[in-house]
Amino acid sequence: MTRDEVNINNVESTQGGLYDEVWIGQYPPIPKMPFFQFNYLDSSFRSPASYQGKFSNVYYFEKNIAASRFWPLILDECFNLISPSGGTLHLKFLATHFLTSARLKNFIFTRFGQNVQLLDENVFEDGYTQISINLKRNLFQISDAWSFGVINHNNSVKIVEFYESVVEAKNRPEFEFLVYGDEIESISDKTGVRFLKMPSYSDESDINFSLVKNFLVQNMKFQNILFADDPISIDSDFFTGFSNFGYGFSFVSIKTETMSGSRYLDWLTVGLTWLTNSKSLLAYDNYVEDAFCLNGIFIAKREILIKNEWNHLIFSSKDGDFELSKRLYHDGIPLRLNISSKATILSDHGNSTPLPVLKFDPHTTRYPYSENLKYIGFTDVTGKEYSIRRVTILMRINYLAKKILFKVIKFLYLLNKKYVYPLMKQFFSQRAPLIVWYLKKVHYLFLAKRK
Repeated sequence: MTRDEVNINNVESTQGGLYDEVWIGQYPPIPKMPFFQFNYLDSSFRSPASYQGKFSNVYYFEKNIAASRFWPLILDECFNLISPSGGTLHLKFLATHFLTSARLKNFIFTRFGQNVQLLDENVFEDGYTQISINLKRNLFQISDAWSFGVINHNNSVKIVEFYESVVEAKNRPEFEFLVYGDEIESISDKTGVRFLKMPSYSDESDINFSLVKNFLVQNMKFQNILFADDPISIDSDFFTGFSNFGYGFSFVSIKTETMSGSRYLDWLTVGLTWLTNSKSLLAYDNYVEDAFCLNGIFIAKREILIKNEWNHLIFSSKDGDFELSKRLYHDGIPLRLNISSKATILSDHGNSTPLPVLKFDPHTTRYPYSENLKYIGFTDVTGKEYSIRRVTILMRINYLAKKILFKVIKFLYLLNKKYVYPLMKQFFSQRAPLIVWYLKKVHYLFLAKRK
């Protein structure tokens, strides 16, 4: 039995009927079986919203997931398709430097722990692995209701603007708006507004944002949580964008702009480091492992934040968000990106110096230059970016010189290999005796002249 025959025969599932299964790709082996392709126009890799959390069997066979640097996003989306009560994920892949069988199992186990079971695994002669893993999610029910949280530290006017943007947004679902700090009279009696303070925490001059956020999470009642370090204004299509994106997510960033209209820290990388001052923006169609955001907006499910609290040892809000993002990724929960929903930063520090943007090149793992040719970045063999550094004139000259020199040497080598070497070989092989005779004659004449 060949690998392809196994793929088709194993699609017959004992868990539910045809409409309980979904095929990711273009060519489902069973007629009328639901199927779709991921959106590759950006790094969202989202399934249709109506499919999320609906299936007991998910098949990803047509493409090699291990060949894509986007594999964490693809795998996370496969999880999102599985019913909250559980289901089975079926994968076929050929291991690469991006993903191996051990790394795949590590990613799944760190996320689901004991709520996962290996049902079947076959390794074929051509190196491909076919694996079936049963997952018991039981994380959260999909809902469109929102809990917004913000801290009032002498910014009440902008908090009111934040609240009004929520109220005025189109297709607004049920929501609550929690403010930590002093009461704001103009919105104190408005729909969904609550003001909270920690009874045992009185030091307002040096506020521990991590403690405050954990406290607010405990008091929130809806699954979709948005924390804003400083007041923001959500776009009128914010909720419509999430309806299109789908509420089957765990941890997500949204498109974020400053008041001047420039991008603001919504999709970032620092490579393998923890140095946030070496960060670089990622193009929206790009992705690296450990991608994170520092836009002061943290969106995640309540159950995720109950299980993974902010680190109370970190007082700074952005450092706390960054550290939590790292922990979530290593627990198998990568940051997702929703560019259909947008927010604007209302604080002054949102108008910062633009960062370089790393574009995605599907043909290489090296990024010599960003779009403005002013920065340089490197990627290791696993596809992770290291820090970005500025390109000097000497570096640029050196880069071009090496590139030109390489082409010249390659041209001369090919020319020699194809034309010069065969001629020289033929010449010397045919005339070797004559050359030796001439050399001996010259030697004798030289000795005779010395005498």
